[in-house]
Order: sequence, then C-alpha cells, then structure tokens
Amino acid sequence: PQYHISEYIKNSGKEKPSIILYDMLDPGIYWLTGNEPPNKFFCSYNNENLEEVKAVYSEYIDSGKADFIISISPIKVSGYKEVYHDSHNYRYVGNIRDFYLYEKMNYSL
Repeated sequence: PQYHISEYIKNSGKEKPSIILYDMLDPGIYWLTGNEPPNKFFCSYNNENLEEVKAVYSEYIDSGKADFIISISPIKVSGYKEVYHDSHNYRYVGNIRDFYLYEKMNYSL
C-alpha cells in the first residue's frame, strides 16, 4: 500500500504536498514521496507528553495545513475525504494492517 499511496500523492498535482501520519509510524511514505515530517513529532511512541503530541497533530489537521493524512485506522476529519484504502498482511506484525489515505478537499465558489 505504501507505493500506491506515495504514487497517488506524487501524482496529485501538488508541488510540495504536506503529509501527516496519524497514529502510526512512518512505513516509508516520507521517503517515497521525498517529503519530511511537518512538525517536531515524528511519532508518538515513548513520548512522555502525549497530550502535546495530540494537540500539535490536531492543530495541523484542523487548520488545513495537511494536504494528506495517512492512518492505519479509519478517521473522520472535517474537510478531508478518503481517497484510498487497502489492507496488507505483514508477516512480522502477524496480522492484516489497513492503510487509509485522506486528501484535503478544496472548495471553490
């Protein structure tokens, strides 16, 4: 799924798309798209201040700064639509992992 997601993002027409990984580690998406994490929190594991992490992510998404949100669970976020979903069975995880890609909706009058 990472390759499909990265190809979708690269072909989106956005010159420098901003991407945020919601509640997950990076499975190579930043590298595959040539991007970097948009804030100081690359992931939330082993972080003593989880509430600060959630606040930074929420502000980034709520402000519409993220062109794309990638998650391993379905989420409902105002102003974004699901454009891709796929599942993959990873042997090292021992179960099926879902990937969801959400794109910011652009409204024009």
